[in-house]
Amino acid sequence: MGSEHAETLRELLADRATLTLACGDERGPWAADVYFVRVGTGLYFHSSPQSRHSLAFAADSRAAGTVHAEAAGWRDIRGIQLEGAVHEVGGKAEKVRAIAAYVLKFPFAADVFARRGFSEQVSVYRFSPGRVFLIMNRERFGERIEVSFK
Repeated sequence: MGSEHAETLRELLADRATLTLACGDERGPWAADVYFVRVGTGLYFHSSPQSRHSLAFAADSRAAGTVHAEAAGWRDIRGIQLEGAVHEVGGKAEKVRAIAAYVLKFPFAADVFARRGFSEQVSVYRFSPGRVFLIMNRERFGERIEVSFK
């Protein structure tokens, strides 16, 4: 991956707030937007363990996701397509690291996490991408470049 692609990947992951995750369950395909933070090679988010996407990932961890910038025209489309797996974070150290990084990215979340009973109502999840593609229509329509997520 060229340095310009690595920089684009880092920029999009740092500057964008939402990750759209796709899953499937017995009712069919489903997508959910979640606020996320990158820590190492994981994208972390929190959600109710009773939400449709959390239940779907508990049954089948396979996931696809997108992160993208706003675009006024097709040439402006820049984004990331990801495929991998979602798992609930069980270890306390990993959970603390993820929440600390999340609060740094989203300062408003400090008040949310501090609310009485909130930590019992939500779980922390890690999306671990196996394949990652940059979408760069500025270079060519439909330009898709596989990149390393390291």
